[in-house]
Amino acid sequence: MSSRFGFLQGTTTLVSKRNLQSTNISTPIFSKKRSRRQDDDDCHHQPQSFIFVTNSVSHRGIDHRIINCGGCQHPLLSETRRFDLGFLPCFRPRRKPGSGNRGVHVRIAATWNDLLLCHSTHPGDMARRVYYLCNPLTKKWRALPHFCSKPPFMKDVVVGLVCYNQGNEFQVVRIHKRIAQVFSSKTNKWFKMDVPRYDSWFSGVNVMFSWNGILFYANAYNIFAYNPLEPERCHMTDTPREPNEKTIDSMVFGVCEGSLQLLQLCTYYGGGYFRVWELKDYEKGEWSLKYKLFFDEIDTDDKYLECELDYDRWQRIDILGLDPNHDGIIYICHSLEQHDPPKDPCSVPTRNFSCNLRTKEVKLLDANKLPISWERVSDINNRLQGWESENIFQYIIPERPSHVPVLRPAGSN
Repeated sequence: MSSRFGFLQGTTTLVSKRNLQSTNISTPIFSKKRSRRQDDDDCHHQPQSFIFVTNSVSHRGIDHRIINCGGCQHPLLSETRRFDLGFLPCFRPRRKPGSGNRGVHVRIAATWNDLLLCHSTHPGDMARRVYYLCNPLTKKWRALPHFCSKPPFMKDVVVGLVCYNQGNEFQVVRIHKRIAQVFSSKTNKWFKMDVPRYDSWFSGVNVMFSWNGILFYANAYNIFAYNPLEPERCHMTDTPREPNEKTIDSMVFGVCEGSLQLLQLCTYYGGGYFRVWELKDYEKGEWSLKYKLFFDEIDTDDKYLECELDYDRWQRIDILGLDPNHDGIIYICHSLEQHDPPKDPCSVPTRNFSCNLRTKEVKLLDANKLPISWERVSDINNRLQGWESENIFQYIIPERPSHVPVLRPAGSN
């Protein structure tokens, strides 16, 4: 099974199964030679230390919870279960309850390896939003120039971060329907561009993902690809799916052994399945179906999850991401029912699992090393729905922390 999209050389036509659009297409963006040159965020197939980070709403405001699925041993993870972004200048701590001051919190908008793109959650900052590029491992940061935008363009926004030129330059991409706002560290300016028309927007746990220097974003019907070295060329093509398929609940990109993969969660009345596609041809853009596991095929000793899989409770299961080191391993989360009122009225205990799509085994991650998070992933997204609501990020921890790129003065060459 494959889903195909092509970028034809020397033409302005994008070939796919349906009528799709593109902008000024010239040469294939999936050229193998170009992929090698842009291989800034590929780790040469070496094992990667990684975690997942979420924006979680709690009585404290927004927490940045750490989900250590891969058993990372970094000292940061032994000290805290959350990222502390209080070193950013936009952060204002919450005063004691009853003071009327809720503080100003920081929200993660995108990641690239160990760099975070963040912004303030203060409502007054929406019209003049300032993004901060930072590394929480070194607590170094840089503020991007603010941009003015009307409130409608602050909702339903997809944000991506991509670094290139050996991590010395970067771009931030914000997509709102058919308009993209892009910041380039090379010019230190924001600029706008049109993006190809899409069939239907999609909001879930998905985020923009950088692979070989190209940003990818998938919704239920389309995949958006953006190359920062050729910013005038934006592309939209079909999201890989099987014939007569109606629903895709959640999707997330990942890389395993150097290959770009797309994990999908699909549910229907009485069941569901996990599915992984892999990009097989860089130039033709061919996706092939690599794994598919139905809920009723899963082998698990966890009685709560097993009970959930046997009944129509698929809404309590969601995906976290793919393992970058082990092919066929994905991470999922399951929200337990809670009968007793919790201390935080909007919290529900969530447990995390590893799922082997080859052996069909699902295992609860070590509770002694991985604390239970108290927030349903669906609740996280519902409460931030419409306000840049992508809330699960893969965070790569390299041997040496990445430096925060320098911003060139505006107008310099």
